Amino acid sequence: MCRLAVFLLIFSRVVSSDEETGWTRAPVAESPAWKEEVPGLPAYPVKDRLLEVPASQPGYDFRVFIDPDSLSVGGDQVVRYSLVIVSSSGVRNISYEGLHCGKREYRRYAYGSDEAWFPIEASPWQRVNDSDIDHYRHVLYWDYLCDPVRANPDVADMLKKLRNPPRSATHE
Repeated sequence: MCRLAVFLLIFSRVVSSDEETGWTRAPVAESPAWKEEVPGLPAYPVKDRLLEVPASQPGYDFRVFIDPDSLSVGGDQVVRYSLVIVSSSGVRNISYEGLHCGKREYRRYAYGSDEAWFPIEASPWQRVNDSDIDHYRHVLYWDYLCDPVRANPDVADMLKKLRNPPRSATHE
């Protein structure tokens, strides 16, 4: 019985000291579920302003560019950018994309052609991987647009990296 009294006395002091730390027995409210913003489309990319992303690898005959004027980070923490991929024969593929750094996923919002955007309805989020055709997204994620240390990407840092690529950024 004496041991029980000592235990209750110690427990009551522990409980009262929890008030100082902010601990409570009440259930913790969950943070609201992530909700994607609905982005507007940026101005169409201007060829002379594009920044090349060193994303070459054997068998990948394309040059990859980002439009610096389109680069943004939404309140939903999605990095959005206009992407221009140019084949060795000069064919240009243009898209407006989002990269969710926290989930390591991307999605396309629109394709570009003849100086105009063509929105894509409800395109799915897809995993960023290092396959041959998606290698450039892997490079964008790891070397330029996402920071595994900082939760909130910063456009100024991204632009600095894009304008001064690290030597190791080619991932060859």
